[in-house]
Amino acid sequence: MARPQIAAAPKHPPAPVGRDDDPLADVVTWDSELPALGLRNRFGRESWIVQARIGGRSTRRTLGAASTLTQEAARQAAAAVLDTLRAERAEAAISPDTTMAEFAERWLADCAGQWKPSTLVGHRYGIKGHILPSLGETPVAALTAEDVAGWFAALPCAPGGRNRVLAVLSGMMRHAELLGLRAPGSNPCAGMRRKKSGFTATVLRAKDYVRLGRALDAREGQAPLLVALIRFLALTGCRRGEAATLRWDWIDGPRAALPDAKAGPRSIWLGTPALDLLASLPRTGDLVFGQDGTPVSTPRLDKLWREIRTAIRMPGLRLHDLRHSFATTAVSAGEPLRTVAGLLGHSDLAITEGYTHLADDTLRKAAASVGKHLNDALTRKGRQPATDVRAGKSAEAAKPPASQPAIPPQLLREYKRSRLLIPAFCEKHGLDPKLFWKAVKADLALNQKEPGQ
Repeated sequence: MARPQIAAAPKHPPAPVGRDDDPLADVVTWDSELPALGLRNRFGRESWIVQARIGGRSTRRTLGAASTLTQEAARQAAAAVLDTLRAERAEAAISPDTTMAEFAERWLADCAGQWKPSTLVGHRYGIKGHILPSLGETPVAALTAEDVAGWFAALPCAPGGRNRVLAVLSGMMRHAELLGLRAPGSNPCAGMRRKKSGFTATVLRAKDYVRLGRALDAREGQAPLLVALIRFLALTGCRRGEAATLRWDWIDGPRAALPDAKAGPRSIWLGTPALDLLASLPRTGDLVFGQDGTPVSTPRLDKLWREIRTAIRMPGLRLHDLRHSFATTAVSAGEPLRTVAGLLGHSDLAITEGYTHLADDTLRKAAASVGKHLNDALTRKGRQPATDVRAGKSAEAAKPPASQPAIPPQLLREYKRSRLLIPAFCEKHGLDPKLFWKAVKADLALNQKEPGQ
């Protein structure tokens, strides 16, 4: 039987614990022969304790007063306690024949601390209503990919619900691997193609942002706080609920620290446009987008958004699509996927593996870059009238000033195939954005002219 991991004896006495006026209120001196055994002096009273880490948990037991136990007797008692703890752990070990129904409770108990309360409730509902009725009697170790495929195909719920329940089952199988109940890499849910929900996100293009900005300007007088909230969603990519519950005391310089977002605590990184927007808002209560402590009216926000999307001729556009558009803009601007995931607060490990190690400065700069680009589109900076390039002037427009080098034709062709926006493309190739934009417009005009010649 494997021995438990014993807490190593500290090289130096532990930091004092207890009253401020008594630096020796609680001190433990560890035994040199049996490191798990310690002589504890608490407010002048000495007692023997045993402490060990078993199954990932630290356990401490008191053996008795030092006045009644010699050191040798304490060692023998500590050894007996350790044997008992090992036996208890062996009895608590999962049997290879553990069924899905038995393992479900173990999984929920072991992992509950990782989830929000609402997530735990959802997992329990999915297990009870959709996993255990069909798979409850199946041994965890015997569950196969074929079993999962048949179960998944017969799930009586919408595509989105199927995906969530499949994620729960996959999480259970990963935990079974960690506990040794299944072989590593044997998750029967791996590679399972989830059914699509049929939803397709709408992504705003540059001209769409221009129309959105005009529509917001036109309604700023009638609903300034609601318009400000919509602008904030566009400039930060945060979720609607995150913005609606944002408090002033959560904002710390260039970021807003959310204590409880969809996937737990996270930060919303604020570029200069978002900070300027916040600075322009009145403070009438704790909530940023509220009045006298009352959140913005959801029906009023929905009504305003319906008006706006009708005005910009995008009747199917959702507020959440501003988040998708923020992400697409960031990726198109050349920001790494992990940086974008950090900005959005994604919890999907397939995207955000290692994102928690990103430096704060990386996210701050990315937020400023993407926010500035979107702000230019939403404001008058991005609403210059289109240049009317007439026949005979296209060649003139394509010519750069004498002091500037010409734009190679191959770069124009590469730009047409690229997903990068002009600022990012020019930075990549060391070009002057204004000069390059003129060349692009001239090239477009020339191509439009040629078919009619």
